[in-house]
Amino acid sequence: VPELATQEWGMLLFDAAGIMLISFTSGVLTAKSFARRNRYEIDPNQELIAFGACNIASGLAQGFPVTGADSRTAVNNATGGKTQVVGLVAAAAMLVIVFLLSGQLALVPNTALAAVIMVSSIGLVDLSATREIYETSRREFAISLGTTVGVLFIGVLPGVMLAVALSLLWLLAVDSRPHDAVLGRVPGMKGFHDVEVYKEARTVPGLLIYRFDANLVFFNADFFLERVRAAVEAAAHPVEWLILDASSVNVVDATALQKIDALREELAARGVFLGVARAKPTLERFFRSEWWHKRMERNQEYLFLTLKSAVRSFNKRNRPTADESAATAGD
Repeated sequence: VPELATQEWGMLLFDAAGIMLISFTSGVLTAKSFARRNRYEIDPNQELIAFGACNIASGLAQGFPVTGADSRTAVNNATGGKTQVVGLVAAAAMLVIVFLLSGQLALVPNTALAAVIMVSSIGLVDLSATREIYETSRREFAISLGTTVGVLFIGVLPGVMLAVALSLLWLLAVDSRPHDAVLGRVPGMKGFHDVEVYKEARTVPGLLIYRFDANLVFFNADFFLERVRAAVEAAAHPVEWLILDASSVNVVDATALQKIDALREELAARGVFLGVARAKPTLERFFRSEWWHKRMERNQEYLFLTLKSAVRSFNKRNRPTADESAATAGD
C-alpha cells in the first residue's frame, strides 16, 4: 500500500473517481455492445462489482486500470474468443512474452503493433447502430454525436461528463414541460381519455378533469400551475369542480404539495372545488409517515379513489364524506 502525504489524497481521489467513471461507462458500453452482437445478456451491477475487485487487485499490484482499453475486447472478439478462458490464455501469453520473449518483442515496430490494434478496434465502431439511432430519434443521435465530438476534442473524461450533462438536461427539459390533458368520456369506450386525441370525447359541464403526465416536483410545479389555470380558463363551461387525475404522478415533493395547496385556496376564492383522484399510495415514501397520514386525514374530503367516484360526487353537487369516498369502487 503506497504511503501518501495528506495533500495528495484529494488529487488521488479526484483522479480515481475519473478512472472509475470512464472504466465503468466504457466497460459496460463495450460489454453491452458485444453482448448484443453475440446474443447474450450482461448484468451491469455484477460488471461493476467485477471491475471494482479487479481494479483493487491491479492497483495493489501496481498494474494498469482494468477496462482501460476497449480495444482488447475487440481483439478477443476478432480472434474468435467466446468464453472467459480467453482472458486466462491472454494472461498466460503475456507472462510468457514478458519473461521469455521481451527482447524479440522489442524488435517489432510500433506501427505493426498499432496496426493490430487499429484493425481490431474497427469492430468498436457500430455504424448500423448509429444509423438506427439516427432513424429512431434525432435527439438521441445529437447526444451521441455530441459525446463523440466531445471525447475527440476535449478528452475522454470531459467527453463522458458532457454526455451525462446532455442526458440530464434532456430529462429536465422533458419533465419540466411535460404533456398534459383534459379528460372526457368517449362513446363506446371505458374510462376517461384525452380530448385532444379523441375529438369525440365529451366533458361534463362544470367538471374539469385534468391529468399531468409527469412527476410533480419543484422544477415543473410552476408549469403545472400555469397549465391548470389555462385549462380552467379555456373550459367550454364555467368550472365548478376541478379534479386532478394523479395516476401518472409517481414522484411528488414538498414544493409541489405547497403549490397544490396554494392552487386550492386560489380556486376556492373563485368558487371552484379542487379534488385529487387516483393518487398512488406509494407517494407516502417521500415524506415522514406520520406527517403524510395527518395530511391525508385533513384533506380526506378532497381525495377520490377513482375518477368515477369523483364524477358521482360532482353529480350530487355535494362534497363527499370520507366514508362515501372510501366506499366507492372505481374503473
